[in-house]
Amino acid sequence: MADAEAGRAASTIGRRCAAIRYAHKLVGAQDPTEDEGVRAAVNGIRRKTGTAPTRKAAATVDVVAAMLMHTPQTLTGKRGRPLPTLGFAAAFRRSELVALNVEG
Repeated sequence: MADAEAGRAASTIGRRCAAIRYAHKLVGAQDPTEDEGVRAAVNGIRRKTGTAPTRKAAATVDVVAAMLMHTPQTLTGKRGRPLPTLGFAAAFRRSELVALNVEG
């Protein structure tokens, strides 16, 4: 595929395949991405280029303390300060932290 030869990421190629699939679905045409040859090519691209993102280093006490020291003393700063503290103390993932629902 031209995208793979151009050095595009596997996720970009996957998004483009999804767009092609959706466009064909809208007009009621047969989906070319369902072809076994196309699937094999996309899987080969994923194997060759890799899809695993680079992992970030975990936050340490020093990193969280530095973040909190740079939080402004405004109302929004005081409102936002508990989130990184709670996230670090409870070892929440970002998705778990933003899914919290506090009823007061």
